[in-house]
Amino acid sequence: MAAVFDRRSSVRSVSSDLTVQSAHTLESENEALELTNMLEDMKVDADLEIEKLHEKEMLVIDGKFPERAHFSCPRSLPIPSIWPDRPLLFRQTRVHYGYDESSESKPWGIHEEAHDFETDLFVGSVIIRIRDSPGTDSYFEGKKRKSSFVITGRFKKELSCSTVTTGQEFCHPVKTPGVFLSKALLKFFKILAPLLKAEIGVDETYFLSPVIQTVQALNVSATPLILSRDMKVEEDLTLMGGDFAEGGSMHNASFARRKKYFSKSKILSKYSFDTTNYYTFDFYDDKIDLNTMTLSVLKKKFDLTKYLNGQPLRILSRIVEPDDENPGKYLWNFELWHEKQTADMKLLNMRES
Repeated sequence: MAAVFDRRSSVRSVSSDLTVQSAHTLESENEALELTNMLEDMKVDADLEIEKLHEKEMLVIDGKFPERAHFSCPRSLPIPSIWPDRPLLFRQTRVHYGYDESSESKPWGIHEEAHDFETDLFVGSVIIRIRDSPGTDSYFEGKKRKSSFVITGRFKKELSCSTVTTGQEFCHPVKTPGVFLSKALLKFFKILAPLLKAEIGVDETYFLSPVIQTVQALNVSATPLILSRDMKVEEDLTLMGGDFAEGGSMHNASFARRKKYFSKSKILSKYSFDTTNYYTFDFYDDKIDLNTMTLSVLKKKFDLTKYLNGQPLRILSRIVEPDDENPGKYLWNFELWHEKQTADMKLLNMRES
């Protein structure tokens, strides 16, 4: 990239110098005109090279991903000035490592109503709610929550609850607090979530748990729920049957009881997500301020962008067989970026101007 910029600068400089010189030294005006035209053509070629690099590797204004760009690369992002809800950008993910590829959609408005999506395994809608954003006052009132991601829809294939996971995954290294502390944290998290599959490594980092155990609120209904910015997802698993049916030991159980109930693989394998009912998941959080992308823990704040290492926060669900270390297809896969993560802000500012 630098070479192309250098070439364009040098071409313009040489063009200026030689055009002045030609008035004094060249034998004819025709030769001077021919040389000037040649140098102008060289400048146009250099400009075209810059545009091609922008389109293929750097900034994609029409919302499409460049073929060679990795899904987690900030260089695939549109310039911040056209983000619908700057400083955040929310969009579907294009996955390049083999299992699924969601549509190459443009950035979605965060403060809008629900967005529809469909994959091979799930069809539904998603909505994001952030504290103090329009239309969310009644939802956040009296709660410590800072954000909420709600996904509702129908499964296109019956899937065992033991295989449908959610969490975070990264295919580039993330910055960690050190090897020993990382291992200690993993052990701690696995005590809290015995079925957690996790790895913090050089090649890959991921944290995946069964979605039915992880999601903070889950509603199963016979008819679709219409998402709104102030809605509350009522916990109700009655239609899943078993112990959740009317009269069962888990009927009207709280999230805490559901989480404990599904902490054993043998229990998970008894339940499945069917293709008849509609499932609504509310993933809410009280630790991360998305507007600043900071994590608040133990009265301290941490800038997550420094640890993500050029990768987005993910809202995902994918298939993981209990004894399989290689995850399968995605049910949904979205990414959330902060403006602080955009690569080479000087270049971005040049493009905006």
